[in-house]
Amino acid sequence: MNRRKPKQRRPQKPAFGKANGSPALTMTWRDHLRIGLWITAPLFAGGFFVIGAAKSQWTQSIDDRLAKWQQAYHLSNETVEKFRLIELQFHGSGNPFTSPIHRSPQEVQIHHQQMAEIIGEPQGRLFLNDINRGRWKH
Repeated sequence: MNRRKPKQRRPQKPAFGKANGSPALTMTWRDHLRIGLWITAPLFAGGFFVIGAAKSQWTQSIDDRLAKWQQAYHLSNETVEKFRLIELQFHGSGNPFTSPIHRSPQEVQIHHQQMAEIIGEPQGRLFLNDINRGRWKH
């Protein structure tokens, strides 16, 4: 009788993460948390930076506009501070998620008339004329 030789088995490949019989690499919930923090922390930091930069740019543009108006219409510092509050309330604070606030043309016209009333009669009329002719981007 011809007996067959038994087949020789090849050695099995080690499981993923095992190196020469060492235990498999496992991740605990703390490892997952650390990896998640390393991914999300820069995203949040970048988001806060973008929001801060947008608010700063918005505030700077309002300050520049008010400085031009102060010079053109001879406004006092108290009037400029009133205008700053009015502008931030009407147009928003510069947050990219809430600004700019879109208003109807009637609301914008009422806003300009209120500002002209604060300025006073001769300069206020000039302010309204300049706004209506498009001298100021507002």
